[in-house]
Parts: sequence; structure tokens; C-alpha cells
Amino acid sequence: MNLKTLSNDDKINLKKELLEKVELFGSTNSFLKLLEDIRASKPHPLISSPTKFNGDSGFVKWNKIIFKDKLILLSQIFNSKNNNILPSKEEKNYKKYLNLSKTLSPIVFKVRPKLRDLGDGFELSVFDYSENIAVNISFMFQVVFFMEIKDIK
Repeated sequence: MNLKTLSNDDKINLKKELLEKVELFGSTNSFLKLLEDIRASKPHPLISSPTKFNGDSGFVKWNKIIFKDKLILLSQIFNSKNNNILPSKEEKNYKKYLNLSKTLSPIVFKVRPKLRDLGDGFELSVFDYSENIAVNISFMFQVVFFMEIKDIK
């Protein structure tokens, strides 16, 4: 997601969503610490087994293993300018991206703080679906696993 191309209203809505999730997590500092831990982890936490990432301030659990080829496809989507991952049916990559959406859509990520007193955390999914059959990568999924920390701040 290219934040520079978004309208001010879209930016305000995304900021509200982010602040709601941070409040559910407990605190801004502990949430940012978790994101920094995720960015520093090698290999990428999404392809690690077991399906859990433990950070100093919290953890993320999910219910299905994600393979490296799917992670590569996701990174290609982030580098493209189009937020909709499904190309037109005539394009040769259509089936590959359709399979990606079918594989990753049932996965639920649970983001929780280490200290339960801070908050209950929140859940997120990989994709947001719109009425016009567009499959977009969810904003919070991008925040937790891919966006640069400076953009999140």
C-alpha cells in the first residue's frame, strides 16, 4: 500500500483503525516493539514453524503454515502499485493469484500482548474483500508484517 497516493480521508480512516488496534494491544510502545521484533526476525516469521512468533512485548499466532512461495507472491504484490491482488482473468498470472487468495484467506492471526493486563489483543486476516470482487491485502496485515516502522509511526 502506497500511503502517498491515498486521500486524506483514507489516511484518517486507516489511522483510526490502527489506533483502535493499538489500544486493544495495550500500548503504542509495546505494539511498536512487537513490530520491530518481527522485522528483525530471520527468516520471515510467516514461514516459520510452529505458526507462532514470540516477541519481547507480545506474540502473534496463526492457524496454518505459510510456505515461502506464497510469501514471495505477497512481497511482489506489495511492490506493485495495484492494491487488488487479482488480475483480470485474461492475464496468465490470474490462477496463481487466485490460488494465493484461496490459500491465505482462511488464516486468522491473533496478536496478543505478553502481559494480559495491558489488553486482550486483536485478530486480523490477510485479505479484505470488496463488493466488486477485488481482493485487497488488509491494512493491519501489512502493518504487522510488512510496512516500514517509520510509515506506521
